[in-house]
Amino acid sequence: NAFFTIQFIRLLLDQHLLKYNENEKSWTADVDKIKAQSFSDNVVDLMIRKIQSLEAATQFSMTMAAAIGNKFDLELLSAITNESPNVVLQHLWPALTDGYITPANEYYRMFEIEELTISPANVIFSFAHDRVQQASYQLIPEQERPVLHLKIGRILFDKFKNDEDHLFDIVNHYLLGLSQVTDKDEIERVRSLNLKAGLRAKQANAIGSAIR
Repeated sequence: NAFFTIQFIRLLLDQHLLKYNENEKSWTADVDKIKAQSFSDNVVDLMIRKIQSLEAATQFSMTMAAAIGNKFDLELLSAITNESPNVVLQHLWPALTDGYITPANEYYRMFEIEELTISPANVIFSFAHDRVQQASYQLIPEQERPVLHLKIGRILFDKFKNDEDHLFDIVNHYLLGLSQVTDKDEIERVRSLNLKAGLRAKQANAIGSAIR
């Protein structure tokens, strides 16, 4: 696995277990210390270890982003973390520099230039690998996940309730946070959205079958 190999080498470099000797033009590894570390051969475990080496604020932003999904925008992440888009972007920067997340466009470079008035909704990122997202998500305590997904679902519903393109995202987060929904009106809303999504999925399958 090339991704695992690259991340493993980076981890060894970060912990000074692998060094390049400029004078001898060669690499040296502290094999005994590497063995003593008991590194996992599981890429998610390795990524968790790497992410935990980042600053707490960067870790927090990455975990919140992971709850959104593989792709996320600065506006939604800002709403979830209750921090300004500028602050969130600063927190994400180390993850961006280290290659854990990648920009979907160049807006992130220009966002802090006031004259350009770029909307944070247009500053879009994605996780560089699904294992990075998975590792980030696993750092969220399990008991906190339903509350977080419900919060995301509500934010998405308020913003995109009339936008069919976001229907499945809204339903998915609502279902993951369903255990926290107690209001009768909101329960009915979730039922209605779920039914609507089910009908749309059925229609899409029917169209797909007809095309085949």
